[in-house]
Amino acid sequence: MTDLGNTEPNDRRNDEPPQRYWEATRQERFFDLKFSHYVEIILTAALVGIAYFQYTVYQRQAGIMQTQADIALRQNDITVQSSRAIVFAKDVRVEKKDGVIPGKPGQFEAYWWFAPVVENGGSTPTKKCESAPKSLSIPVVQKSSQDCR
Repeated sequence: MTDLGNTEPNDRRNDEPPQRYWEATRQERFFDLKFSHYVEIILTAALVGIAYFQYTVYQRQAGIMQTQADIALRQNDITVQSSRAIVFAKDVRVEKKDGVIPGKPGQFEAYWWFAPVVENGGSTPTKKCESAPKSLSIPVVQKSSQDCR
């Protein structure tokens, strides 16, 4: 067996520090930039530039798409307006007729008959197009010899 009780070396040579051929703490500059660091800086700047370019392209495309959406909405409104039935009075026929005096059966009097000629100018047929004629009795006045002053 070996005696491990005395761990102190016997010779003086072990008290000296060993000879080193390297430094434990190397003196470095505050900014120790190497080629790889410069590459990273350049690539980061390139990515920032690409991001800015993409953002400007996106903004331009968003503006173009908004303009197209506005044009499409206006076109839809025009299509709806132009495809509906457009009913208008093309002409009014005026006739002089003889008819029964209201409230006086058996008596006849001349009156004017107005009949509008209605036409559909739209591209869609009318649905449930009804006319409600109103009777308006305007008696025909004979010319008189009296002067109006």
